[in-house]
Amino acid sequence: MKDTGIPHTFRIPYGEGGIAATLPGERLLGVFPSSTAPSLAHLEECLREALLHPTGTPPLRELARGARSVLILCDDLTRDTPADRILPPLLRELAQGGVYEEAATILFATGSHRALSPREVTAKVGERVARSVASVSHNPGGHLVSVGVTSAGTALRVNPLVKAADLVLAVGSILPHRYCGWSGGGKIVLPGVSSLEAIAAMHLRVTRDASIRLGAPDNAARREMDEAARLAGLRFLVNVLVNADGAVADLVAGDPVHAHRLGVEKALRLFGTAVPEADIVVAGAHPEDRDLWQAGKALYAAELPLRPDGEIILAASMDEGTGEHREFAELLGFSTEDILRRLEKGETNNLLAGAAAFAQALVLEKARVSVVTKGLPAETARRASLTPYATLQEALDAALVRHPSGSVLVLPDAPKSLPLPRRTSADAPRKDG
Repeated sequence: MKDTGIPHTFRIPYGEGGIAATLPGERLLGVFPSSTAPSLAHLEECLREALLHPTGTPPLRELARGARSVLILCDDLTRDTPADRILPPLLRELAQGGVYEEAATILFATGSHRALSPREVTAKVGERVARSVASVSHNPGGHLVSVGVTSAGTALRVNPLVKAADLVLAVGSILPHRYCGWSGGGKIVLPGVSSLEAIAAMHLRVTRDASIRLGAPDNAARREMDEAARLAGLRFLVNVLVNADGAVADLVAGDPVHAHRLGVEKALRLFGTAVPEADIVVAGAHPEDRDLWQAGKALYAAELPLRPDGEIILAASMDEGTGEHREFAELLGFSTEDILRRLEKGETNNLLAGAAAFAQALVLEKARVSVVTKGLPAETARRASLTPYATLQEALDAALVRHPSGSVLVLPDAPKSLPLPRRTSADAPRKDG
């Protein structure tokens, strides 16, 4: 392929702004955002209708009647669920059932993530709700209570607020997810408000079960999450589908299993995007780019359209470095075989980090991965089997040197993407040179 194309500049989200690079136009196969679906024109009206006519359960106001306390599980800032727009209509529906704001508590289902700061709480739920509704972040290592054992044998201990509430609701989003196929639904209970042991057990399933993959609508992890939600008493959820612009394109409400299944059907149409295969995939980690732990999720989408011996360029600011799980970065320096051995022999203290490292190492064994970041030290990146670059242009130029005839595909918000590779005669593997 000759570099005769007109130079093309593309820009992807990065940190609080964006990052850009230029390459010959003939090299660029395209920029494929997670979803170009339009946003709902009247979100509050659509939500109110969904609350009145939910999937698989009576209306929320009927469920609320007679309840003295309501717990609302809510995802954290690693998800772009617009809780500030969802919670006010939801609280109004609860009031129609006789449960007012003073009887409600928001529990941020952080899983193993850090707690939200007061500023982040306000950013997530909005200033008025932050002032009027009590909120707390889940602590997976704190005092928890047992609600049973899953069929897979996981002892489920959850935040005590879950068991104490008369009615438990959830607010979250549905996105492609490597550890369970799709986020949302019962995932807000397991791992969201569960113990570190249960969280680790769930994540470790990815090391043993090939059915658990990005975009799979049914798999062992999803079934266990659904069961965990039932054991914990989750009664009702609102799950949104957010497009590439961060706006709600669709939503579901109702029973945690049935509504979620409907949401996944919608999500497959919304996020499943046909893309050509490429030699180089540029993967932006927005909106999950605050640390290495989160940003690595972009690799699972990026590997799908990548040709053999291809290269991924991960663009993530990682302002918080490696994140809460420091051992995760260290384990990325090992092969998948070594990671499994360390897990089996108990040589890894953090089982959750081991499971996540195993999943990401599967990608690292298939492809060279470069990283464009300002928050992750270069030496830490190298130990994690990542080649660091200061700018996207530098990373792209270096990749094109390694792939002189290489084609480039861009996923600007890869953690939200589900690329569906398609092969044509033009996409057939080529020899560089």
